[in-house]
Amino acid sequence: HIDRSRVYVTGLSAGGAESLLLGVKNSETFAGVGAVSGVNLYSEAITELTNDYKGHETPLLYICGDHDFFQMIPVDGSSQYGTS
Repeated sequence: HIDRSRVYVTGLSAGGAESLLLGVKNSETFAGVGAVSGVNLYSEAITELTNDYKGHETPLLYICGDHDFFQMIPVDGSSQYGTS
């Protein structure tokens, strides 16, 4: 028996981008999503999915530094994910 309230998805770099996409597309499966220094591979798809989203809200932990090369979210929080 798997307790779905304890199933998380996470990834680093390209895996971080994959975990974000997987978590948004399958929010009923995961208790939360973590992305560490995720590259900006699917920003348009994720932004579109979240704008039209009608499913379960899933907590997200996004970790990046102000010197990460593929920084997706400004460290100062000045824009939402996938927007400029």
